[in-house]
Amino acid sequence: MSERPIDTQKFDLNDPLAGLAQEYFSGLSPEIVAKAQTACLDVCQNFKGNVDLSKAILLWSQESLYHEIEQTRLAAFYAAALSQKIDWMGAKSLERLLMGCFFKDFGMMKLPAVIRGKAPAKMNPEEAALYQKHPEEGVNFLCQLSSVEEAVRHVVYQHHECVDGSGFPNHLSNIKLYPLAKVVALADFFATSIIEDKILPLEALKRFMSNRAALAKYDPDIIRSLVKVFIKNGESKKNEGARK
Repeated sequence: MSERPIDTQKFDLNDPLAGLAQEYFSGLSPEIVAKAQTACLDVCQNFKGNVDLSKAILLWSQESLYHEIEQTRLAAFYAAALSQKIDWMGAKSLERLLMGCFFKDFGMMKLPAVIRGKAPAKMNPEEAALYQKHPEEGVNFLCQLSSVEEAVRHVVYQHHECVDGSGFPNHLSNIKLYPLAKVVALADFFATSIIEDKILPLEALKRFMSNRAALAKYDPDIIRSLVKVFIKNGESKKNEGARK
């Protein structure tokens, strides 16, 4: 993997995925990539048309660390990519999904910088407790914006919940989870794996599929959708990545 891009412009509503390393998209067909990019752009264009939403996303961009923004953008991309393989995902659901994904970490703005710069696994119990409040803080922020639908707030509140009940903030299990939140939860995890482990997407998928504990945390149907994203041309793209 190449080094991460320098933080020259954190977030651009006209090009929300600008600056993400091309390796982050390897293993995917050009059609999947193009459709996911267009979906992310369309949602961000909607932000531009709403004063409150555009101000909110700008504030988040200004207050966030670069790695937080990079992870959010990549999570949104993968949410848009795997949604292409979900039969029940219509246009309105996709819009709500991506809005929730772009807004998911707004609550991180309320956390001390020392916590935001740490990986959750390296936090002490007190720091972890504060970190696990960020979904609720995010919803509190969004409740001030009348144009944000309840469905979007559900995504933000539940994006760290897991189907086995091991997530947070409420340890909800499968049937109690909002379907769109399940999609964002997996996209969020997958994006983090690629960025933090500095590996290609196909390697991230391989590691994920061989990790029973990780598999148990996410909806099997959503996992299958993620796998389907890589099936076409998967092996040839993997070989390309190896040669690089």
